[in-house]
Amino acid sequence: MHRRSVVSLFVLLMVTSLPVVPQATAAWGFDVTVQPSRQTIAPGMPTAFTVLVSSTGGFNVPVKLQVENQASLPSSISAVFTPGTVTPPADGLGYAILVISTTTSTPTKLYSLTISGTGGGLTDSATVTLEVTTKSTFTVSASPFSQVIGLKFSKQFAVTVTSLGQFSSSVSLTLEQVPYGVSYSFNPAYVTPPPGSSAYSTLDISVGAEASPNVYALIIRASADGGLATSDRVHYSFVVIDVPKTTEFEIKVPSTTQTIMIGQPVSLKVEITSIGGFSADVDLDLRRVPSGLTYSFDPTPVKPRPDSPATSTLRLTATTTATPGDYETDVTGTGQGVTKTSTMRLSIQPVTTQLSLKLALTSIRRGDAIPVSGQISPAVSGANIDLIYTRPDGTEFTRTATATSNGAFSDQYTPDNVGQWKVRAEYDGDSAHKSSKSSVLEFQVAEKTFLELIQENALWIVLAIVVVAALGAGVYMTRGRRGEERRRPPPVAPPPTAAPPTVWVTPARPAAEVVEVPAPAPPRPRVERREAPPLILSRKKCFNCGEVISAQAKFCDKCRAPQPDKVEKKYEAPSLIIPRVYCVNCGEVISAQAKFCDKCRAPQPV
Repeated sequence: MHRRSVVSLFVLLMVTSLPVVPQATAAWGFDVTVQPSRQTIAPGMPTAFTVLVSSTGGFNVPVKLQVENQASLPSSISAVFTPGTVTPPADGLGYAILVISTTTSTPTKLYSLTISGTGGGLTDSATVTLEVTTKSTFTVSASPFSQVIGLKFSKQFAVTVTSLGQFSSSVSLTLEQVPYGVSYSFNPAYVTPPPGSSAYSTLDISVGAEASPNVYALIIRASADGGLATSDRVHYSFVVIDVPKTTEFEIKVPSTTQTIMIGQPVSLKVEITSIGGFSADVDLDLRRVPSGLTYSFDPTPVKPRPDSPATSTLRLTATTTATPGDYETDVTGTGQGVTKTSTMRLSIQPVTTQLSLKLALTSIRRGDAIPVSGQISPAVSGANIDLIYTRPDGTEFTRTATATSNGAFSDQYTPDNVGQWKVRAEYDGDSAHKSSKSSVLEFQVAEKTFLELIQENALWIVLAIVVVAALGAGVYMTRGRRGEERRRPPPVAPPPTAAPPTVWVTPARPAAEVVEVPAPAPPRPRVERREAPPLILSRKKCFNCGEVISAQAKFCDKCRAPQPDKVEKKYEAPSLIIPRVYCVNCGEVISAQAKFCDKCRAPQPV
């Protein structure tokens, strides 16, 4: 065998006998990058960065984002991530927007921001620069920060160039890091902002059919013609485009967190956006619905179009059977075999109630009742309201009132001690209503004066006087009749008469018939009626409807409103005076219009 062939064969054998080394693969993990690396703003202006989280080695774990050196920044600088946690697809790219806000009091200087991501036990970070300045320069920004653009579709972004200080030069706009299959245009490509104002351009981005589905961060480069320091002539902003792999749709809700008060309906707008040319009916539903929550979509299904999203109204109502708390629910859409979900956090809260309390009087006498009334809002029919009274010595006791269908409640209590009293209302709440308390009201309880005691017992005093007068008149009349009988002379018996002589009457001459005619009765003397003390009935006006009622009435005869025991001056009414006389027979006090005595039934003279 030829020597060269032998050597070749030996080498071949040596190579084939070596162990096979596997191809190196990327490590499991993620990388954090931020675009652009520098932003310039004036005090009081906002700006934004895009945070890209790229996974390697099949990494697909949530990554929490934060600004590590937030504590070292002035309190006037705030940083908010949207979203705060990014889950990149395996060997793919996820992103979030970091919005930086400042105030007019933010110091002008360069700030270094360290943005880190933590997930799967790993951490990665990137550093960017924020310049807050008042010197003459300019800034550039885009809105919205990100959009989903399907293959063979295009969307627009609004680009704003803002002058700081006295800057007023021409600024050219270009787009960097444009991937294959993506095209763009600015209209106009040059803008000149007036001093202290802004100029605008429209960025149109088109995704061709040959573009690779992915998430792309595109850098907007704004260059001034001159008149600035070299470091201030170029500023950057960004836009993020998400090119999906398939034709589908996206569900958006106005907020990922929604508070619902029990009994108060809430309406939300749900937006269904076409991705990659999707145009078909999407059936909407709500999943993981907590007990006691009712919902409806209007309309459903909906049909988004490539050039315009579809909307539906989601109406949510937490009934009284719902349990307050925090829940997660999913708004889902299904169309053409594709199901998408948007998770929303619901916070069901009991209804906040308010208690009001009022007193009809602020000063009463001991023995009088204090009218207390109030209202629970919104109305809770049948609610038990605790009315807590505080005595002058500080001790408390509770009386319970029940609210009506309109939330009103009332109580009347007669205090037993003299001094300063207090009363307040409390509601313990229930599963659907929060507890509440009213303000504390005070009222004074004083002893009754002698005149008030006389007025209070006027009717009984008048009746006692009438009874005593009647008894006195009866005794007087009885004694008068007895004295008159003692003074009258005893009757005189007629003298005895002799027997009448015998008279012989002959038949021829019969005796004449004798007819006894009684003597006419003497005329009856006229009896004069004696006047008795009149009956005086005190009266008052109903504090509610003004009807004249008895001063002792606890309720109005007309409107049935409860009446305070203490009659204020403005509610006094003229007393009712009823004339009366004595019975001519027994002396009983009767009405002056009576035809017969109520006691002996004797007729009375007119």
